[in-house]
Amino acid sequence: MEEIFNKIIEIDKNAKEITNIEKEKKINMDEFIESEFGIKKVVIDMEFKDEIDFQKRKYDEMFQEKKQEIDQNVNEEIKKIEKKYSEKENEIIEKIITDIKKGKNFEC
Repeated sequence: MEEIFNKIIEIDKNAKEITNIEKEKKINMDEFIESEFGIKKVVIDMEFKDEIDFQKRKYDEMFQEKKQEIDQNVNEEIKKIEKKYSEKENEIIEKIITDIKKGKNFEC
C-alpha cells in the first residue's frame, strides 16, 4: 500500500512539474508573441508613415503645380483686362481731345 501511495505521490510530482513546464512555455510563448507583434507593429507603422509622407509630398507637389498654373492664368487675365482698360481709356481720352478740338461738349 505504501508503495502505491509513493507511486501516486511521484506521479503527482511529475504532473505538477509537467504543468509548471507547460505554464512556463506558455508564458514564454506569450512574451515572444507580444515581442514579435510589437516589432511588426513598429515596422508596419513605419511603412505606413513612409507611405503617408510619400502621398503627402506627391499631393503637395500636385497642389503647387496647379496653384502655379492658376496663378499664371489669373495674371494673364489681369494683364488682358489692364490692356483692355488702357486701350479703352486711350479711346476715351482721344475722343475727349477730338471733341475739345472740335469745340463740342464731351461725354463719357
